Amino acid sequence: MKLLERPPVMRPVRLASPYRPAQHRVRIGQLNIDPNIDINAPVSINLGALPVTIGLFSASAVSFLIGTQVEGSKGVTSVLGILLAAGGVANIFLGDSLKDGTAPNADPSLPGGGGVDVSPPIIDTPEQVFAALDARVISPAEAAKVDIGFFAGSVPIRVRIDNPSDAPASFDLVLAYKEQPEPTGALLRSSETVRIDIGAGEKRDYDIDLPLNTWGTVTAYIELDLEILKRRTSGGDATRLDSRFFELT
Repeated sequence: MKLLERPPVMRPVRLASPYRPAQHRVRIGQLNIDPNIDINAPVSINLGALPVTIGLFSASAVSFLIGTQVEGSKGVTSVLGILLAAGGVANIFLGDSLKDGTAPNADPSLPGGGGVDVSPPIIDTPEQVFAALDARVISPAEAAKVDIGFFAGSVPIRVRIDNPSDAPASFDLVLAYKEQPEPTGALLRSSETVRIDIGAGEKRDYDIDLPLNTWGTVTAYIELDLEILKRRTSGGDATRLDSRFFELT
């Protein structure tokens, strides 16, 4: 008697998948890098700014265009277009550069009326060491015309600091300055403070970017009057060391 053969049984075969999920954190040595980075970029557009002027003139052109396409609206859109165009002209001459004032972080106690960066407290330099400290502006030169490009946000200043004492020193270097935009615009007073640590008997050059605040749509150049002062880290009056006057184009 011939035995009946059983049909073969099909069994699923599990294959290893080559796919691996992407790792969301990369370890480099002891440094963890998290890709979830939140970047916030503050944007501020003030009166006198070029984007505002362009926007007003563009809106005026659109208003006139609508008047030619929509029946019965020409009177209203013409008036609106004229008002927007007038606003664009007014924005050029009545911008922030025409307002006399002081930088937002201004400190009226300084000769430039400017702001002061907050620095961490440290041991104050002895009086005799502080008194011997000196600083001079190396560049720009007196009455120089500095080409930094239109609407540049800062101007580079090089200051040489000399500590002739036999002890290290820490002090605040104050850059108080006045910006006068030409041919139109009002004077703006500002200042920047830089914490300086310098060794005994050391003479060193420091490059400092001085922020500018008065470029406008009709500004041809800026006259800048700069004073260099030193002040003890514990506070008190600032002592004038040097000055410089130059033009920015």
